[in-house]
Amino acid sequence: MGEYSKASVIKYTRKATDMTQEELSEGICEPVTISRYENGLLNPSDEKFVRLMQKMGENGNTCLFPLHCEMADLQKEMEKMLNLLERADWDEVENQKRKMEQEFQLSMDYPENRQYLKRIEVIVNYKKGRISVREAIEQLKDALYKTLKIREPEDLPIYRILRETEILIVYNLATYYEAYGDCKKALRIYHRLDQYFKREDMINDYKPRYIVYVGYSSILGLSGKYDESITICKREIEFLREKGILNYLYNFYYNIGWNVSKKIECGLEKKERIRAARCYVWMAYHLCKVYPENKKNLKIIAEFWEEINQDGRSKSQ
Repeated sequence: MGEYSKASVIKYTRKATDMTQEELSEGICEPVTISRYENGLLNPSDEKFVRLMQKMGENGNTCLFPLHCEMADLQKEMEKMLNLLERADWDEVENQKRKMEQEFQLSMDYPENRQYLKRIEVIVNYKKGRISVREAIEQLKDALYKTLKIREPEDLPIYRILRETEILIVYNLATYYEAYGDCKKALRIYHRLDQYFKREDMINDYKPRYIVYVGYSSILGLSGKYDESITICKREIEFLREKGILNYLYNFYYNIGWNVSKKIECGLEKKERIRAARCYVWMAYHLCKVYPENKKNLKIIAEFWEEINQDGRSKSQ
């Protein structure tokens, strides 16, 4: 999830709620103190921070954490859930969901908890064919409304602090709109998420960001926006390498190789550039071989590698 200084949290939440510094400070501190917080000249105490966040309608203790729970080791179980979702192991996802509900006794009094579990439920039900993509979209929009009070993901309030679950629900909505055939809406949603991640004050955790940009670069390529897709992939490769995170690089290398080969097929690149496409796909294959969070991806990359080695052209991503 994104990490912010307390000053940034106060500043952007205040702006999102259209409060002045004078309105926010009333009954808590002097207006000049709010100004000093937001300018980084003064660091608020935990008590002051919570009071200010509560006045703006947020719970200052949990503004970054997607769940309410008294047990400290929940973060490990949430990470496990993300990994199971990436592996598309839907039976294990359901088992993990039950474990989290029963062992951690997540209270349904909190909208964040209901939202988190609803997202998992919708994903599993859709992947197992229990609900249609249209039903999945409507249920995820309902889940988004639980905390953000919006139903359209394009209305995502990018100048407030978003929880990890909120970001991932918006991402899921983009993928489901794409599956529904509304690629224009999916692209608008991805663009909104891109604006959020580009905020200067954000120190991004790699997982939600990586998931969003893999999806964004893929749909850009499929929409014929090859250069935009390649630009995003190269930027995210640099970001992950700076973080020392190698296990997600292969997706972006593969997308670059696919885009370059597609440009050749469309007459937008010289045929000699197929060597570059092959190089990117080769790197993607070997990275995925070492770090396969989803074994199906290795097969897809291998098949595409054979295809572009055969005739230098691609037919499908």
